[in-house]
Formats: sequence, C-alpha cells, structure tokens
Amino acid sequence: MTLTQRLTEYVRACFTGLWIESHEHEDALREIAQLCAQEHWKLATWNVATGLSIAGGATEEMSASDPLAAIRALNTLGSQDSAALLVLVNFHRFLGSAEVVQALVQQISAGKQNRTFVVVLSPLVQIPIELEKLFAVIEHELPTREQLQEIAAGIATDSGEFPQSSELHRVLDAASGLTRYEAGAMVKSCGRRDQAACFFSPSVNVTPAITSWISSCLFNRRHRFCADSASLKTIARHALREPFPFVLR
Repeated sequence: MTLTQRLTEYVRACFTGLWIESHEHEDALREIAQLCAQEHWKLATWNVATGLSIAGGATEEMSASDPLAAIRALNTLGSQDSAALLVLVNFHRFLGSAEVVQALVQQISAGKQNRTFVVVLSPLVQIPIELEKLFAVIEHELPTREQLQEIAAGIATDSGEFPQSSELHRVLDAASGLTRYEAGAMVKSCGRRDQAACFFSPSVNVTPAITSWISSCLFNRRHRFCADSASLKTIARHALREPFPFVLR
C-alpha cells in the first residue's frame, strides 16, 4: 500500500495524529501535496528553516523557529467541509519540550472536532510516551523494482545507456534498498564510464551488506563507481573493513 493510500485511509477514519517515517522528505511532501490537491484538502507545512507555508503560496508571518506557533496556527485552517493537514518536518527534534508535547496533545484532540491533522515527517519513529497512543505510524516505503526501473528509464536516456535484459536485472537487484535519490545517482554513475563495473556476476547473492556498500561508495567515498574492478574492490574493502564478500565480473 502506498503512502497516499494509507494517508487517505487514516484521514477518512479521522486519525488526527499521523507520524510518517521517511528518508525521502521531498518525495513524501510531493505525494502529500498531490493527494491534498486531489481531495481538496488544505495543506500547510512547517520546518525550522523556512517557517510555516500554506499551499497556494501564502506564508504566515511568525518566527520560523517557533514550533508552538505552527501547531496553534492549524486551527485557523480547520473547517467542517474539508480536512486540513499540517506537516511538521523533522519535528522529532522538538519533542523534548514539555510545552510542545502538551500543545500536540491538545491539538490532536481538537482535530477530531474541526478535522485538522498533525502530520510529523521524520526519518525515525521517536514518539514521547505522552503521545504514543495519539499517533498512527505510516512508513514511506522505499521504491519497488518497477519504480526503480522507471527512475532508470528517466535518467538513462542516451542511446545505449539504458541496460538491457540480464544487465537490467542486475542493476535493479543492486539498487534494491536504496532511496530514489540514491538509485538515481547509481544510474548516473553507471552511465558515466565503464558500465560493466556496476554489474554483479550472476552467481552473486545480493545482500543488505552489498546494498550498504553501494550507497557508501556513491556518497561517502568516490561519489561514483570506479571503472575497473580492482579499484572498486579496494574501496569496498575499506568501506566494509572486511574481505571482499562478493565477485564482480
């Protein structure tokens, strides 16, 4: 079940406290915005850097770093005709404050009367005990193989750049467990130089350790795959700090 499907179910069931666990905030926000536009729901987002923004271009004049003001502003959007969602980005950082926790308790309770929904968007589930029973947790799942293939097709547009048949399956296997951003960077890396360095031998069992290594190579070491297997193995040993656990062809 997708993020928008689960979010729709919870809103219709009037779960007014929602916690979305996601490592891809831009994608999650885009899906939420599309759903709100489709359902004619009001949408506001808040983060500590830019403050409160209301869909449609309006921006509330308040201190960007004031989480209490953002919570209290949600009531101004409420109505009996449609739902209003306030997405609080990385709000787990503010839940050490007793004032913020109490404001959330009151707002989530009031939301059942005026159809206002508090949505925390965070890379982890870290809910204080006072709020545990008030939030329903939604996981923003990583892309499926079909979505990964769509990402690859959208990036590898040059002639001969998009892998075919067995090579495509190996790329999709290697990208399993990556975020959309990481998968896009992987496809770009494969297309830059020697594409064969990105493909595993058919006998390889692609494990979570391999997926972790791919991400490490892309974003922590060289920002792209090496063209030759020897250099690639050297980086992998350094990243995993153990003997190279698989074979490249």
